[in-house]
Amino acid sequence: MKVRHKCVRRAVEFTDEVMGGLDIKRDNIVHPVGFLRQAPAMVQGISGRTKRYVSVTARVDEDGRVRPLSIQWYDGRTYAIDDVRDVRRSSSRKVGGDGICYTIRIGERIIQLFCEDPRWFVEEIVADGLTP
Repeated sequence: MKVRHKCVRRAVEFTDEVMGGLDIKRDNIVHPVGFLRQAPAMVQGISGRTKRYVSVTARVDEDGRVRPLSIQWYDGRTYAIDDVRDVRRSSSRKVGGDGICYTIRIGERIIQLFCEDPRWFVEEIVADGLTP
């Protein structure tokens, strides 16, 4: 099986400490090695990402659909969500976590907002030399 130009080898399951603890047959999930290890940043100036939990104001329709309206950042700043582009069940490959992924637009930026019931998080960019 090809995963981003690298083959996932079954032997890695037994030699790698992190992957050795996974039960791939029980989970029925293929865990690529790059997903479990911290990969080098692809963009200069970004050392990685971290899971940042945020406060979200949302509207729930009569039929149970949730639409986020604004995000409040940890320092108190509030950003209105201009548009919800996509809603789907997904996992965050960069910081881990699983739930409903809302692809939203705030100003000119497109952001992935995750609802990990009952909490919400975004993938915060961590600049080089800083710790989350």
